[in-house]
Amino acid sequence: SALALVREAVHHIGPEGRYGDQKVFISAVYRAVAPEIGMTMAEFKSWLLDRNRNNDLVLARADLVGAMDRSLVRDSEIEDRGATFHFILADSVR
Repeated sequence: SALALVREAVHHIGPEGRYGDQKVFISAVYRAVAPEIGMTMAEFKSWLLDRNRNNDLVLARADLVGAMDRSLVRDSEIEDRGATFHFILADSVR
């Protein structure tokens, strides 16, 4: 399943796709799973929002944007109902 692929990806993405230990950039996860899930980035982001609402995973916002790779922040950004997300919390993926 796509969720299983995401679960595996968040634990294997290296420091270049993370901020700290738990926060994995959405765009890094997408690049890791895209060939197998068959979704566009927009579809993947919509799917992530659904998974977040169902408590299958937790999305988080980038707060210290100045300390992060701008392109990763920009490519990862999801805006939904007044909230903004950039990360999947690695240990949250069920």
